[in-house]
Amino acid sequence: LLINAATLASIVGTFAKLIALKANAHPNINEVLVAISAIIIFAPGFSIMIGMIELSTSRFLPGGMHLLSALITVLQLFFGIMLG
Repeated sequence: LLINAATLASIVGTFAKLIALKANAHPNINEVLVAISAIIIFAPGFSIMIGMIELSTSRFLPGGMHLLSALITVLQLFFGIMLG
């Protein structure tokens, strides 16, 4: 789901730029900003917060797993944008 959202956002940004080029308009559309704004809702802020709270209360295994899960989500978003 996350990679598909990033890919779709990149495609929409590219098509918007192509339409602007064909209309002889100034193509000031940045595809990276379009993709980031489309997937920012998927950022794992809550998982990072819970992981840090659990680590601070000496619950190392659950805290580490929350942080690892957040890292995997960030990597999925990153590669979805790069491949899209």
